[in-house]
Amino acid sequence: MAVRAMSRLDDTSRLDASSAPPVAVGRPGFGHPCACLECGGPYTPRQADAEFCGPVCRKAWNNRRLVRGAELYDLVMALRWDRAVASTLHVFTALSRMAAGFRREDVEQRGGRRSWAPPARIIARKPYLRGEALSQKRRPT
Repeated sequence: MAVRAMSRLDDTSRLDASSAPPVAVGRPGFGHPCACLECGGPYTPRQADAEFCGPVCRKAWNNRRLVRGAELYDLVMALRWDRAVASTLHVFTALSRMAAGFRREDVEQRGGRRSWAPPARIIARKPYLRGEALSQKRRPT
């Protein structure tokens, strides 16, 4: 049975309403209290798209994604383009174990806050990911 780690957000939601403003998770917009994606602490963004309480948290978030992403990239590329090797080495299982380890780190070190961006945001930034694949004419060999 998994034990849910309590984050700072859980702590602030239990405070008396008069002592702390509500803290929203995500991107509530300019001037509304929200929680930093990295440390979970409350802050009021100065820009509409702010997600972090400061540059230290933003850099920590991005550095973790870079370190984790490098190994994921290699495994995903092998899974897609070198399927015989990927199948022999059980790359999909390795990816799943790696993701489970990342989530375990999030629970233990980050109070259970997720460390990945929402898929809709990634797809919105990369419109070609939504497009249908065009059929390619095969060249005679």
